[in-house]
Parts: sequence; C-alpha cells; structure tokens
Amino acid sequence: MINDTLGAISTAHLVHADREPDNALSKKCLELANLHSMAVDFAKTGAPAEMPRVWKPKEFPDFMERVDKPMYTSNNVLGKLYRATVESTVQERPNLVQLEKFSKETYDNDLEVDGFEAFLEIAENHKDQYIEKMTSLMKYYEAETEDEMLTGNLRKRAAYLLCDNRRYGDFRDRILLSMKRLQNETKEWFEMSSKPHERQQMASAWYHVTYHPTYYREDLIA
Repeated sequence: MINDTLGAISTAHLVHADREPDNALSKKCLELANLHSMAVDFAKTGAPAEMPRVWKPKEFPDFMERVDKPMYTSNNVLGKLYRATVESTVQERPNLVQLEKFSKETYDNDLEVDGFEAFLEIAENHKDQYIEKMTSLMKYYEAETEDEMLTGNLRKRAAYLLCDNRRYGDFRDRILLSMKRLQNETKEWFEMSSKPHERQQMASAWYHVTYHPTYYREDLIA
C-alpha cells in the first residue's frame, strides 16, 4: 500500500512538473512533494498521504515511455534530452573533436566567476567521484545512459518488468531514491569544501570542469 502510494505520487509529480507552467515550483507540485514526504514517513507517523484523484495523470510525457497509456510530446528539458538521446542511439557516437566543437558553441563564459580557478582542482575531484558513483549505479540498475537514471525510466527493461507496471514503478522509485542520495551526497561535497562566501566560485568551477571544451573526454557518461 505504501509503495503504491509512493509510486503514484512520484509519477504524478513528474508528469505535472512537466506540464504545469511553473513546473516543479507550481502549487500542485509543491503539494505533491509534501505528500511524498508524508508517504515516506507513514510508518513512523501513521499519517496517510492521500493524493486527490483529479491529480492522477491521464496522459504521460514521451520521456516516460508509458506505451500502455496516452502520451504527449514533452517540450520541456527532459523531453528534449530524451529525444536527443534516442536520436543519438541510432547515430554514430560523436568523437572527441565533435564534442569539443559543441562545447565551444554552448559554453557560457558569463558563468565564470572571479576567483573560480582556485577551486578547479577540488571541482575535478568532485567530478571524478560523481562519475565513479554514477557509473556504479548505472551498472547496478543496468542503465545505459545518465538520463535514464535521472528519470528512472529504462529504455531496455528486464523481461519481468515489461508487463508489470506496478513492479516497474517500484523499481523506478528505487532508482530515483538512489539518485536522490547521490544528489544529497554531492551537495555535501559542495558545502563542505567551500565556505558560504566561496559558493559562487565553487559553483563556477563545477560548471567549468563539466562543460568547458578542455574537460571533454572520451569517458563522459552516456
């Protein structure tokens, strides 16, 4: 019962965050986030999380690949990433030169904050740790790309999950929970390695080591 509620709430949140004008900051999504927390704490508090039936999605964004339900084309970032990833799987993997060219066109120099260079070494270490942990999670859940981990939706599901939406919903929730833990861990790295007045420089260094052309490597995730 608890797992069913968690799955329904998290699915509704993902759909409404994609469709609502204010996305995840919409009133509906914020209330769903509170309901999700209540559902997680149900065993301790005894307070049930009841989602209004009208919030149950009737259509699902294409990136969720709910082929058993009505779907629509998502025009938000997850939809664009999903379709770009799908297209990339049927095309030849771009080489390092192509990746560097793309990064030069998209890298935003305005996000370089004065003094960020002093934090580059720490940012590189954080990036390496993230890649190592993400790669480990991808292998564990048999995900092929990072976006599958971020959305919890695997394009190539295990056979026993193909026809069992409830079990797949539970499986997806476990993926998202693992990602939440990794996100919390990386947030701790960020906060513990910089003082409050250094946060902008650290954030700029993270951006730099992730997107600057000189840091593009063959072993990038996905």
